[in-house]
Amino acid sequence: MRYLKFRRITKVKTNPEIMLDVAYDYLHLPFKHKSSFKDFKVIEDRDNILVFYYETRILSFLPMSPIIKFISVRELIPAKQMYNQVYMDLKSKKIFYHSWRQHIINDEVIINSDFSIPLNTFQYFFRKILLILINK
Repeated sequence: MRYLKFRRITKVKTNPEIMLDVAYDYLHLPFKHKSSFKDFKVIEDRDNILVFYYETRILSFLPMSPIIKFISVRELIPAKQMYNQVYMDLKSKKIFYHSWRQHIINDEVIINSDFSIPLNTFQYFFRKILLILINK
């Protein structure tokens, strides 16, 4: 299995505590990101472990996008101002990874989001096009 690995870097002028609170607040997801989610349920919220079920549109910018169903486990790591998240596609059983971390440079909150997405050989051949679609 090959993986498409990429990092998104976002700079925000805000208070780091507010940014961390927004990142840890999963309740905003189905409302703020409603074009991405078809369904969203919290299965478990205990200590620093969150378990979600959700259905997401592959190409959220298309009204008739295919949908993937996931179970996801998110580990919050407040001491490092970050979280790690693992997703399992319920149909293919493929595992996806996401790590989110913030740090402060010159009054800006810098957010690094690292992703690792499994691809088959055919998809890997078109990875640059896939990356463009993912970032859209």
